[in-house]
Amino acid sequence: MSYLQAIEAGKFAASELGFQLFLSAALRKFRARAGEAEAVVAACADGSIRIRLSSPFDASLTQEYVWPLQPGDDMAAVGSSIFSLLAECRVSNVQVAETVRVVSGSH
Repeated sequence: MSYLQAIEAGKFAASELGFQLFLSAALRKFRARAGEAEAVVAACADGSIRIRLSSPFDASLTQEYVWPLQPGDDMAAVGSSIFSLLAECRVSNVQVAETVRVVSGSH
């Protein structure tokens, strides 16, 4: 693997691991307080993919993970990683935003 490929692979692995840690902790919290979480996956104008978890039973319970995209990212691999982990963690209600979302300064 070239130096550039190794850097890209390392950044992807860091984002993937960060998402795994986020999802594990968030789902434990959701399941303890309000039951199963719903997920929305959205591409955002700031060059990120955001995975927002919410509860249909508790509007105050929301958490969001920001997966920053890099110029060399393989979008198929990013999508596969996100959707595979959601499926493995039994998040059954997953929606995909149809448009690119604008991110406000408060996020």
